[in-house]
Amino acid sequence: MGRFRHASRKPAPVLKQIMRSKGIHFVTHDVTNGAAMAIPLEDEHLFVLLWQGRTLFATTDTGFTQDPDTVHPDSDDIAALLKKYKLHCPASA
Repeated sequence: MGRFRHASRKPAPVLKQIMRSKGIHFVTHDVTNGAAMAIPLEDEHLFVLLWQGRTLFATTDTGFTQDPDTVHPDSDDIAALLKKYKLHCPASA
């Protein structure tokens, strides 16, 4: 093994497991008068963007362990996104 012997004695690196998640976006009538916002939160971002004359809210990131072909937004996802918006933009909520 010669000079490479030391490399074979090192433990293999621990690999991080990739977790499946889902994220949603939704569109509503214009609630920001055309303004766009990127709001940094503790461990994510909230995006509120003008899109074709409407407001696009984005994004969530929640764990999802089911079949990816069955993923869809639900009322809890929408409520969580709206709650973040109302918390950080109370004047426009």
